Amino acid sequence: MAADRAALEPLPLRWEDGGVELVTPGSALALIGAGAAPILARACPPGPGIVWLLGDSARPLHPGERVGTQIAAALGGTRRAAWDRAIDLLELTGMPEPQRRVAARPHRLGALDRQRAQLALILANGPHVLLAHDPTAGLDPGEAVTFAATLRRLWERLGFTLLLADSPLEVSERVAEEILVLEGGVPVQRRRRAPQPSGASGGPSSSSSST
Repeated sequence: MAADRAALEPLPLRWEDGGVELVTPGSALALIGAGAAPILARACPPGPGIVWLLGDSARPLHPGERVGTQIAAALGGTRRAAWDRAIDLLELTGMPEPQRRVAARPHRLGALDRQRAQLALILANGPHVLLAHDPTAGLDPGEAVTFAATLRRLWERLGFTLLLADSPLEVSERVAEEILVLEGGVPVQRRRRAPQPSGASGGPSSSSSST
């Protein structure tokens, strides 16, 4: 499931002033400010291995089908093996009691668990590039911190390129290696994630510079 970073091409982010910045495969980058989502959409047109993670988890999940059924359909293979793998993916996203909740329908889950289910469905498709548009929008502050930590952990483990758009600064700092603040579709500030000591808790500090 992990992306082959060496096999992927850099992604070109095209700014409104005509400038271009290349994103190295396997990076974790956040864009904040007007025009962030369209810039990512232009850089990553729909195609195999390119998936959007939305803040409204109700949209990608079919309300009438069990979570496990939807994940298993994306996985393919035998029904039993796909169902078991769906449980594994839910556990990977931090879903409590995945053996039970795999059989739940999305409306029976809380907001955080719906986001976990959406993320498991995405992982079933083996993404090379994960585009996240304000993925914590429907979560309370504590849930947002938890889900941000999950995204960061999965990025570190699986190696896909992770691009965030329009997430709050405190969420972006917990997930991304670098943050670009945009004005008018052009980066005006660059913030880099400070190295974190082993076992550190809480949000990362960051350094910033103007571009």
